[in-house]
Amino acid sequence: MVSPVGRGYSDFMMWKTNEFLRQYHIDGVYHDQTHPYMSSAVEAGVGYLRDGKAFPSRPLLGYRDLYRRNSVSG
Repeated sequence: MVSPVGRGYSDFMMWKTNEFLRQYHIDGVYHDQTHPYMSSAVEAGVGYLRDGKAFPSRPLLGYRDLYRRNSVSG
């Protein structure tokens, strides 16, 4: 699994999505049944540490930022 808070991942996903939209002259996308998965991969920017133990969280704001970047340009 990957995390949307990883800059390299989100940059690649937006580049690839926009290339696809431009190539096939699509004017938008619709996300259905997409949701953030829980993870305790603190090194990936997901989850948190408490008393030395990793706890899972969902990167809701990371996905929000990723989907907000999802637009066709030029």
